[in-house]
Amino acid sequence: MGFKLWLEADYVKWNMEWPVRQGTGDEPHSQDTPPHMENGDYVLYHGTHLLSAENILHTHRINHDDWHCVGVCTTPSAAQTYASMKAKTYKSAVLRVVVRREWLTQQEITREVGGGGKDQWLIRVDCMPPEAMRDIRIYSISGEPV
Repeated sequence: MGFKLWLEADYVKWNMEWPVRQGTGDEPHSQDTPPHMENGDYVLYHGTHLLSAENILHTHRINHDDWHCVGVCTTPSAAQTYASMKAKTYKSAVLRVVVRREWLTQQEITREVGGGGKDQWLIRVDCMPPEAMRDIRIYSISGEPV
């Protein structure tokens, strides 16, 4: 389901496969930050509270949210913004996740509209399974690098 993006004009040239449907408004805009690549795979960030982050590290699985999507960000700061909103009374945590290109390009991604929006995306899946991740670790706790 992945589509090769060669975006012109108001869109940034991401020059990679980013699985969004073109013409839906979910395409990357010039203010969006493309994800970093590591050995051909995507480096993404997932914001949550610390207890959930510990569970994710234990199970190697990121479960869906209330909308049956897994939220990811292309920058740690965007993930921290979301994590701070979600954590409320708990410590927030940002996970750095290296997502296998083969898996991600078979998924559908839409723009996150509820958080800050910029650099925040939803992968339309029930979970990100262990085989989708090449690496996962805590990047920061309550905004402080680990």
